[in-house]
Amino acid sequence: MAKKRPKFDVKGFIGGTQSSILTETVSVPFLEKHVRFSLRDCNIKDFCVRNLSDQEIEKFYKRLGHFEGHTWRQAIQLPHDNGFSLEKKDSDNYSLLSGMYSQFTQFYHFRVYGLRTPFRVFGGQKDDLCYVLLVDKDGSMNHS
Repeated sequence: MAKKRPKFDVKGFIGGTQSSILTETVSVPFLEKHVRFSLRDCNIKDFCVRNLSDQEIEKFYKRLGHFEGHTWRQAIQLPHDNGFSLEKKDSDNYSLLSGMYSQFTQFYHFRVYGLRTPFRVFGGQKDDLCYVLLVDKDGSMNHS
């Protein structure tokens, strides 16, 4: 004879949070590889490195070198202001970048400091490369 299963009587709403989508920040095989950069897909119009002053480009290169001393795991685990910040898939920045650069599915930005006005650099990840896409010298992407 089969054992009777107990019945549960729910007397109200079982609370919880709205389900969320898990986002992979860096492909697992590349977490322990050092960050490398490519300028191959960099914007050559409004958000180009050509718009940087000599001092700004010097700080930009130093910042790239700083990240090249880190693995992807380390770069994404650094505090928001010092590391790579993932562009969330429901953000305006993600929509803009994915519309311009459909070959990438992961987008990040990082800050360049040591100047009167720090600026952000946006990139896309493919394998262990961070492709520099946009240099937002004036902060216009989020403050237009």
